[in-house]
Amino acid sequence: MVSLRLNLYAVDNICPEDWDTRSITLRDGVVRYAGTPADPTVVADFLPPVLERLDVYLPAEPSAVESDTAIGLTASVTARYTGHPPAVEVRETPPNGIPPAAENPFVRQIVVTETDDAARGTELGAVPGGPPALYLRGDREGLATQARILTSLLSDLAVSTEVSVGTITAPPQLSRDITTLDDLGIGGQTTTSVGVAEVRLYLDQARFGRPVGNLELDLAGSYTPLPDTEGGLLTVGAGDTVLDSWAADSSGIIDRTITVPATAMQRSTELTVSLRTTGGQRQCGIEHPVTLMVDGDTHVSSTIADPPAPDGSHRSPRHSCRRSTSPRPAPGSSTRHAPSTSSPACSR
Repeated sequence: MVSLRLNLYAVDNICPEDWDTRSITLRDGVVRYAGTPADPTVVADFLPPVLERLDVYLPAEPSAVESDTAIGLTASVTARYTGHPPAVEVRETPPNGIPPAAENPFVRQIVVTETDDAARGTELGAVPGGPPALYLRGDREGLATQARILTSLLSDLAVSTEVSVGTITAPPQLSRDITTLDDLGIGGQTTTSVGVAEVRLYLDQARFGRPVGNLELDLAGSYTPLPDTEGGLLTVGAGDTVLDSWAADSSGIIDRTITVPATAMQRSTELTVSLRTTGGQRQCGIEHPVTLMVDGDTHVSSTIADPPAPDGSHRSPRHSCRRSTSPRPAPGSSTRHAPSTSSPACSR
């Protein structure tokens, strides 16, 4: 984890006009990575920290089990990369069963094949000129189980180039009516500022594992208690919509139920919890920072949206899925393939 702390100091007692609001704004942030990416050597290391594209290979005429496995696999992998979901392409498995070499180390290739029970398993296989590919093999009942090892808690145990898992009698629950910020991968959030302290919570529907309708938070947290000479206002909003607001007091405790209506839910909804203060603590040179904290055990209750999106599909968890059999572009050139109108891997 990398923490970035910014401090604004007044020079010659000259303060900016917006000293008590958002005086510093970071724009066009870029993260650059240095070094040489290492190819995976065991199944547990197959998915890299940064993934640009996932290629899933299926037979020319995939079975229903192979198609279902590919859809579930791409959904779970893209949910793992919430900040920058990778592109997904579904391609036809070459006659020799080995995909062509990926053009860069931030691409991963998975070959899905339905086979007999004796040959089931997950294997990391070499690809000439590129990173290894992952081969998933299994029968009608076991193929999806082999795929789940890639993103389940069992993945850390797959410290070999070839592993095989038995039937999981109790499959993991992808969605629950009640969860917490910790379970959603958001965790507790803390910020310290002068005048206005804001905490942003990003609720990605992929983390819920289903299209979300109405949502309710039992918001729990704390903030710097304010003296009687100062006032404050706590506000919770979704985008430009204010959901609730109440006066801050000397208790410093947040315990409030917030309702997010279905009309405010998007594919990824940004909730903002803010504390605005008044009084002499905001004056230049005698500032008194306040801290705002939202607990990770905040309960989140949700209902299933049915239908998922009355005004379109922008609220439903989804991934792009296309099939390409075109040859690889020559070095220095770029080729954009139009999505196929019929993709056996994306429909049953």
